[in-house]
Amino acid sequence: MDGQELRAPLSNGEGSIADVLAGRAGWHLSTAEALAFSASLPDRCAHAVWLDPPYCSGGYTEAAKRQMRGMLRHTAVRKLGWFINDHMGTAGLVWLLRAVALEARRILVDGGSLGVFCDWRMIPALAPALESSGLRWQTMLVWDKEQPGLGRAQAPPADQLGLFGGGK
Repeated sequence: MDGQELRAPLSNGEGSIADVLAGRAGWHLSTAEALAFSASLPDRCAHAVWLDPPYCSGGYTEAAKRQMRGMLRHTAVRKLGWFINDHMGTAGLVWLLRAVALEARRILVDGGSLGVFCDWRMIPALAPALESSGLRWQTMLVWDKEQPGLGRAQAPPADQLGLFGGGK
């Protein structure tokens, strides 16, 4: 082809991280540890970051978390890693999600958005912590699932999503 480089046509569909960064795909979905994954990305490369943290999202009360003896002393945590399940207290979750929000701010383009699924009880603690990353609270969205979910105590029929924006 006369020495011209062959390029795949631009796609609005899913692709690898390399394809998205090169403009050959429109988006990429990853299931990963947020801090490690975001550290591998270049500055200002994402239009949106979505988090659905399973840890300490309101499944237990603070009293129940204290009875579990905290995230660092629990025997399963010692064996399996620095946190598992809902064993993290609110202060630990706030610290972790603020660190993730700082990384999200670094990789977001101007005007980009960070969305965080959370239990309504966690919003008063999480909103100021995430705003301290430099992103601004925009609104709270409600995902109406129309029926209770499964689980140990019938999950509620709706989830909340805090939406932050601004990028750099």
